[in-house]
Amino acid sequence: MVALDAVPIQWQNPGTMLGHLIGRAIGRTSGGRFVNAIMMLAFVLVLPVLSVAGLSYYAWNEVKTESRYQHNFGADWKAQYELDYGSVGAARAKIAVAIGGAVILAFVGIALYRQLIPALRGAGNPSSPSHSGRRRRRK
Repeated sequence: MVALDAVPIQWQNPGTMLGHLIGRAIGRTSGGRFVNAIMMLAFVLVLPVLSVAGLSYYAWNEVKTESRYQHNFGADWKAQYELDYGSVGAARAKIAVAIGGAVILAFVGIALYRQLIPALRGAGNPSSPSHSGRRRRRK
């Protein structure tokens, strides 16, 4: 059995461990790292953004449909809406779930961005040079 890393990794910030492990798993060559970093960035940015946009679009269409029925049918709009689409309460619950899901996915996207992006740049990687200990020269 061959040991891949003989020296155990000491983590200064355990929050970067997930990103570091993913970064190590996706490539070791500089070209591979660049392509994989672009793919990871696309995953971290595009997936939550598209999910939030889709849920927001769904909630907006539901609100727009309800508003259109209120405008077109006046006081009897609820009866007509329930004949066409079902319960108004169920539609409003779906809107609330969609908005709540969009908020949760936005926070998940922010958390993924904060976890993975510093790790892909090499922060928290003991084998990469650290820039935090360097001092800038004064001119």
